[in-house]
Amino acid sequence: MAFPTVARALQVVTNSSTSYGNFLDYSGELRPNDSYSRVTTVKTFYEDSEALFQQRNPLDILHHATNDKISTFHGISGRFVAGKSEKFAQQDLSTLNNKARIAGTDTTYRMVPGGHDFGAWRHAIAEDFAYVAQRGRL
Repeated sequence: MAFPTVARALQVVTNSSTSYGNFLDYSGELRPNDSYSRVTTVKTFYEDSEALFQQRNPLDILHHATNDKISTFHGISGRFVAGKSEKFAQQDLSTLNNKARIAGTDTTYRMVPGGHDFGAWRHAIAEDFAYVAQRGRL
């Protein structure tokens, strides 16, 4: 089983649940954004369509899967990790972890020392190495 890259891991998994059976989401955010605003994000990446944004937004997808009792995400496993100094990522990833678990994924959420930087991510991947090797059948 392959793993998508960390940056948009949850977006790939929720939009194409059969592409990967596992994911790592380190320092992720609650919803896709271009670092400016929701308006510019929707305009730039979603053809200026709020409906398309909601259709592809992992939080909305997980919410609909839960409400509609869709089992699309059963068998998917993941790790959400935030640095201890990343207050927004902590809130966002805790929320996403809870939503993902309710939707049927096998996920965990934890914090590691550091912030939004490679030090935190190195720490996280070191802790997750056995998980990655086992789930990736290495």
